[in-house]
Amino acid sequence: MSNMLSKEVRNYWVDKVRNKFTDRTNDIETENHNTITAISDAKYPAFEKSLGLAKLVKAFKVAEVDLQTFKDSKERVERNKEHKLTEVRNEFIKALERWKRTRKWEADIPSDKDDNVKEFMSYLKGVCFDEAQKHFYNSKEGNKMQAVKLQRERAMDILHSDGPKEELLKALARVCEVVKIPMSVPTEALKISAK
Repeated sequence: MSNMLSKEVRNYWVDKVRNKFTDRTNDIETENHNTITAISDAKYPAFEKSLGLAKLVKAFKVAEVDLQTFKDSKERVERNKEHKLTEVRNEFIKALERWKRTRKWEADIPSDKDDNVKEFMSYLKGVCFDEAQKHFYNSKEGNKMQAVKLQRERAMDILHSDGPKEELLKALARVCEVVKIPMSVPTEALKISAK
């Protein structure tokens, strides 16, 4: 018997490690979701203001409410209100597009044909949450995620290195243990298969 991991055994461990690390990552994200949401909710007013969008948000909301109030009015009034909303919305979208490029937001801005201010507010809250999440996981409080990412890389390096099966799998178990991922390594079975 070879003292190296077979391709099938290596693939098994690669899949197992990926699944374990994905589960641990999801557990940490779930554990920290409320904290990140609280941070995002607390930061949102200042976030909106720091982007220089507070006046545009207010104008956008006012324009939308104003339009709804006069929707049943004469055609002329309705056209004027739609025009005002379109101008404010377009200016708002242009500002969002600039911020999206500057801050490298991945989420897509709602359609420029969307007259619903709620869609845009939902978008802003979403990107605020994303930024709060990035900030959190780069802070001292978010170090669990940093540790999991580092140990995942180490585990994958171990699985892609050569060496005796028993030593590789023991090293893998130690790496997983650092981030509290239970990983049972059948050391007795490995000794038997090596004979």
